[in-house]
Amino acid sequence: MNTANPGWETKLTPGWGELNSLSDLSVFSYIVDTSNGWTVMGAVTVQNFKEAQAQYEQIEKRQLKAYMDRIHNTMLAASDANAQPGTELAMNACVLSLVSLCDTSTFKLARQCSSSVEGHWISVLYRLKDGACLRRPAYSYPDGTSKPLEPVALYEVLQQIIEADSDPTSKVGQHILAAGGAAIHSGFRD
Repeated sequence: MNTANPGWETKLTPGWGELNSLSDLSVFSYIVDTSNGWTVMGAVTVQNFKEAQAQYEQIEKRQLKAYMDRIHNTMLAASDANAQPGTELAMNACVLSLVSLCDTSTFKLARQCSSSVEGHWISVLYRLKDGACLRRPAYSYPDGTSKPLEPVALYEVLQQIIEADSDPTSKVGQHILAAGGAAIHSGFRD
């Protein structure tokens, strides 16, 4: 299993329907906390993602903020606990991060450009100096294979995201600047 997914600790978690082969897993969810370097990756089928999207669409507008706060807190708790792959906390964080992506302009833009949800969905967590945490979604199109990004490739993408987000004219950069900056783990610096 680790040969198919070099660099990742791989565990299969039951309960998400029938899986015919690992190649059915084509929607990848990554959560990265830039303050401490914690990173986890999960993978689901397109059908699983559609189920997560349906779950999002059933949330009443007045309950949406509380639901998104719960998702955000689950991701932070997983990072704080250094949740390992296959644990309930890490699995919940990955699945909930996919649900939360449905509420982002990144998701809407990616869907305008592609009819498929396949690819690499990234939730970047910035712990801000004012005590808040900013979750920044990102998306990378699939490269034609149903494989996760290798950790080195993911970290290259993250360095590009962090560099773009350090621009004070960007939307994320403005939030980070207004908060007095963000804690960035040494592993994400050039």
